[in-house]
Amino acid sequence: MANNFQPHQYLRRYLIALAVIWTALIAFSIFWNFKQARKEVLFMAKAAAVHAFQKDVLYRRWAAIHGGVYVPVSKLTPPNPYLSNIPERDVVTSSGRRLTLINPASMSREVYSMAKAQSGQYVFQSHITSLRPLRPENAPDPWERRALKQFSRGGKVEVFSVIHRRGSSFLRYMHVLKVKQGCLKCHAAQGYKLGDTRGGISISVPLKEFYAIQAWQYRPFIAFHFLIWLVGIAALLLGGSKMVKLLSRQEEMAGKLLESEERFRRLLEYAPVPMAMINHDGAIDFINQKIVSTFGYRLRDIPSLDKFWFKVCPDADDRRQSIGRWQSLVDEARAGNREIKEAEYHLTCLDGSRRIVKIYGTVLEDVSILVFNDITRVVEAEKEKKYLEEQLRQAQKMEAIGTLAGGIAHDFNNILTAILGFTSLAIDEKDSGGELESYLQEVMAASNRARELVRQILTFSRQHEQQLQPLRIQFVCKEALKFLRSTIPSTVEIKQNIDTQCPLVLADPTQIYQVVINLCTNGYHAMRDNGGTLVISLDTVEGMEYELARKFHLEQGLFVRLTVADTGPGIPRDIRERIFEPYFTTKIQGEGTGLGLAVVHGVVTRCHGAVKVESTLGRGTTFFVYLPVLPEEYTKSTEEPTVDSNAKVELSGHEHILLAEDNPGVLKLHGKILSDLGYEVIGCRDGLQALELFRQTPDQFDLLCTDMTMPRMTGAELAAAVLKIKPTMPVVLCTGFSELINEEEAREIGIARYLMKPVSRELLAQTIRSALDG
Repeated sequence: MANNFQPHQYLRRYLIALAVIWTALIAFSIFWNFKQARKEVLFMAKAAAVHAFQKDVLYRRWAAIHGGVYVPVSKLTPPNPYLSNIPERDVVTSSGRRLTLINPASMSREVYSMAKAQSGQYVFQSHITSLRPLRPENAPDPWERRALKQFSRGGKVEVFSVIHRRGSSFLRYMHVLKVKQGCLKCHAAQGYKLGDTRGGISISVPLKEFYAIQAWQYRPFIAFHFLIWLVGIAALLLGGSKMVKLLSRQEEMAGKLLESEERFRRLLEYAPVPMAMINHDGAIDFINQKIVSTFGYRLRDIPSLDKFWFKVCPDADDRRQSIGRWQSLVDEARAGNREIKEAEYHLTCLDGSRRIVKIYGTVLEDVSILVFNDITRVVEAEKEKKYLEEQLRQAQKMEAIGTLAGGIAHDFNNILTAILGFTSLAIDEKDSGGELESYLQEVMAASNRARELVRQILTFSRQHEQQLQPLRIQFVCKEALKFLRSTIPSTVEIKQNIDTQCPLVLADPTQIYQVVINLCTNGYHAMRDNGGTLVISLDTVEGMEYELARKFHLEQGLFVRLTVADTGPGIPRDIRERIFEPYFTTKIQGEGTGLGLAVVHGVVTRCHGAVKVESTLGRGTTFFVYLPVLPEEYTKSTEEPTVDSNAKVELSGHEHILLAEDNPGVLKLHGKILSDLGYEVIGCRDGLQALELFRQTPDQFDLLCTDMTMPRMTGAELAAAVLKIKPTMPVVLCTGFSELINEEEAREIGIARYLMKPVSRELLAQTIRSALDG
């Protein structure tokens, strides 16, 4: 832009124009003065002609008064034939000289002839003429004729003009001649009367000498004007040169200023933060590209602050509050240090999205420069941070619960094993019926509930091993609903909408079964007092809500969605976020453990799914469980799970069993159960004792049944040592809980069967028999 702005070029043109004008003025002055001088020359020439005329008239009048002049007769002055009517024309003097009368006209003619003969010396030429001359030589020439006619018409007594003849210029002057008394002597015969216009005297004044005088006088004038012209041109050149230099410097400074402004504008234009310039009238002069890319608005969309606030704050109350806060900060800046303090605003973009922006800036003389700091991501990051901190606290809580669960699970399961086993034995040895049997059945039921409670604790704390496999959960849902129909009273109507074509997911069927049971039981409890409708739906959906996917760190895709809805009283908003916490329950004491929904959350999370709840007070609650669909390469189908409860298995035997168990009650129980089945059982209180006994007579034993956690030697170490001695030895590992080994690891070291305590009598008998037959 600076290169195109060159005012010194216009100054040069202006100076050239001034020089031309100055030269024209000097030339005009010279020309005008020349014309004036020529007028003066003509005036002087005319004055000379008038003077000559007056002189001629004067001596003609003298001659006329005296009746003429007598001169000797000679060749030059012969008697005038036109005066023959005058008796005294010729006279003879007393001395005998002949004289002839010369009238004024003849006298003038003689004088003019002499002047003409001496034209080189005397430049004036006179001629007496008349429209009715007596003598032919007095006849007028054309110019004189025109002058005489003007005289005859009256009104003029003199005529003059400049004529050019044979390369020379002349001032011709003619003055009228009136008939005087003395003229009648000669001209009365022509009919003239006193006062008539008889003719005129024409005087030709050569202008060459006058022009020469003028030229001689005009040279200093020309020189003076030329000097003035040179001074003016020099002044223009000198002043123009300085002006050009000054303007060049100003131009350079202006160019640098423009370049600086352009750099500043480009700096604003490509600044990494949204910026704008606003004049004090409220018009927005400039916005940079970052504002366009951030908010979507262009300058034509927001030409003024009023339009800006109307666009970014569509809500009237919000707009009024934002404008009031903004105006107070601007007024404070103008009255103080001109710094507009930072303030937070919630602005609406062109696409309808909302952004959290801090606006601050500076008030200058004629504009205000504003910076829009988009802190949306910062706020979201802060929310994410709080969410992650909450997740961390939750995880730490889970870890603490898991540590507690793992610590007590082994001992508690041993206790439950003894309770369940001995209660089962007591029921078998007691005759059917009676109050004692009912009491024992209550003990069994309570023990089974306690066993399920431990399993839920372990599942929730991720201490219980999952068996994830490709699964069609519609079959599991139907199996769970069969069970629910027999346990939920008829005051609660159950509706189902199960899509039998749902694709495969990766899950543990037992835990999915538990999820369905827990969600449905939770819904039933909400409607237990007033009844209602429980709706269970299963379908396939594409994607989920962005916030839900972000919360569970999931990618969008295809999901199998389980929906469980009830028409209960709903969940208040203030406790909705806590319902998945362990041991949090709204039920009265003794009705719930507070683990049902926590287990659901844990199972769904480990299946890489998501769970959410929607609830409206007075209308009910809906739970949504999303499980990701397996890719197409997983084509293995699953059949509907069935339980073969009628299969008859021979459980008795006569084999020798080495039983290793550190808990005396469990050792006694398992020994009693196996002995009753016909097996020969030898029990040991720890693994090292069992290994020493086995080493003595390895062929005596047909199977090893060992606990995992024992003093001096673990069950896994015992199994490894026994298999090293006798590789074909079947081993059954029982554990209340162990972080050291799971079923897969047990199979890798050669263990035939893996059991989790508490173990029922039937399961123990079936496992031992299948291991022996295996």
